[in-house]
Amino acid sequence: MDTTQHSIYVCTVVGAPGTWVRSSGILSQMNWEPEYPDTVVYKSGANNNGTLVSDYDSVNRHQYYRWTSTRASLQNIDLRFRYKLPADFKSLATGNDLTVRLRTLTTGVADNLIGVTFRNDTDNQTCSTTIDKTVSGTANTWDVATMTAANINTGCTGGTALAAGKIIEIQLNLQAKSTGSTDVGTVNLGYTN
Repeated sequence: MDTTQHSIYVCTVVGAPGTWVRSSGILSQMNWEPEYPDTVVYKSGANNNGTLVSDYDSVNRHQYYRWTSTRASLQNIDLRFRYKLPADFKSLATGNDLTVRLRTLTTGVADNLIGVTFRNDTDNQTCSTTIDKTVSGTANTWDVATMTAANINTGCTGGTALAAGKIIEIQLNLQAKSTGSTDVGTVNLGYTN
């Protein structure tokens, strides 16, 4: 182990002196809890009538934002925050996905849902808007939506590839109408260093 480079070396050929190869890196995590750092609340479009609050779930022990509306049609609000990728950032390898903790009052996208956009803000490039779920699997129960590293990397390649020091923006689009509500909690991004 080389503690100055945060590396682990693996012996691939036994014998004197042996062959040592640096492992592919250490997996690290970036976690953002509500209230996310330097969050901007942004009204996109015309249907932005509702209430946004930040609260604490004492049963599940975490913070969250809640979006509700009294309107009969879906209303939305965006939460946007930027983050500078750390100096030890190497890549988003398989399994280094973006995850978003969410809870919707119902399981119907006609009542409530979340959308996620991941941007490389330094290069003005949208990397991905694809997540595996937009509502809770069970009504009013916390769930996790995932945006895979593969989707993020596909959208940001070549000159727009993610690298240490680049600024990313995560945009959470919360939508709800009178029969629903949308909660969003911890956002997590794994990376290899």
